Amino acid sequence: MSTTGWIIVAVIVVLIVVVIAIVASRRSTASKRSRAQGLRDDATARSSSVEQREAKAKEVSARAHAAQADADAKAAEAERHGAAARQEHKRSAKERAELDSQFDEADRIDPDTRRGEGRHHRDHD
Repeated sequence: MSTTGWIIVAVIVVLIVVVIAIVASRRSTASKRSRAQGLRDDATARSSSVEQREAKAKEVSARAHAAQADADAKAAEAERHGAAARQEHKRSAKERAELDSQFDEADRIDPDTRRGEGRHHRDHD
């Protein structure tokens, strides 16, 4: 075969290789497009379910925040009541001490009361 013949065969082989490469590239691109579309379709189908879960999560979160706020308010109220109770205990203890002192003074000055033997009745004993 002459040089021109080999050149023509080489050009034909190169053209065949190029055509095969182009066809393969197009098939690969089509395959990728098809796979991408399948992924999009699957994601679209699952999207509604995910959106429902997100809405539920927001709802539960809102309820949790409301419950926490309620618990905080009740804790603050309990603290106020506790402080008021402690204050009342202090006042009543002070008043009880004053009453006991007054009864003791009355017993001390009462001529009918013997020493160490008070006549008054103490409910708290």
